[in-house]
Amino acid sequence: MEEKEKKLIIVIGLVFILIILGFLVAFFVLKAKKAQRNQGQSLEQIQGLPKEHLPQQDLNQEEQKDKQKPKIETEEDLIEPEENLFQDTDGDGLEDKEEINIYKTNPNDPDTDNDGIIDPIEIFVFKSDPLNPDSDNDGVNDKEEILQGLDPSLPGEAKLPPIEHTSE
Repeated sequence: MEEKEKKLIIVIGLVFILIILGFLVAFFVLKAKKAQRNQGQSLEQIQGLPKEHLPQQDLNQEEQKDKQKPKIETEEDLIEPEENLFQDTDGDGLEDKEEINIYKTNPNDPDTDNDGIIDPIEIFVFKSDPLNPDSDNDGVNDKEEILQGLDPSLPGEAKLPPIEHTSE
C-alpha cells in the first residue's frame, strides 16, 4: 500500500470518528435539555443563589395559565390514557396520576407547599416533603435551608451532601 493511500485511510478514519463524536455530543446535549425542561427548574436555579437571582413568577401570567388549564381534583378528572399518555396539568414534570395517587401533591400547582421549590425537586433531589414548607419542622423554610447549604429533610445544621452530576 502506498504512503498516500495510508494517509487517506487515516484521514477518512479520523473524519468518521469526529462525526460519531459529534452525534454523541448532540445526543447528550439534547437529552440534558429535555431533562431540564421536564424538571421545570435546574439545581442551579435553586441551590446557592441569593433570593434576588431566583426565578420570579409573574402572578398575572400564572393566573392566566391557571384559567386555561382544567382543574384536576380526582383521578376521574384525568383525560383517558388513549387521548394523552402523559398528562401534567401544572407542568412540573410529575404526571397528574402520580401527584394524586402516589405523592398526594396538587396536580394544579407545581409547588404544592409554596416553599419556592417545585415538587419533583423536593421529592427526587432533596428528599424533602412537598406537602410541608418546613420538612424537618425546625422552624426554617426548606428553600432557606437549601440556600444555606443545609439539608431540608434533617433538623438542625445537617449539611447537604454533594450533588452528583450524572448523565443517563
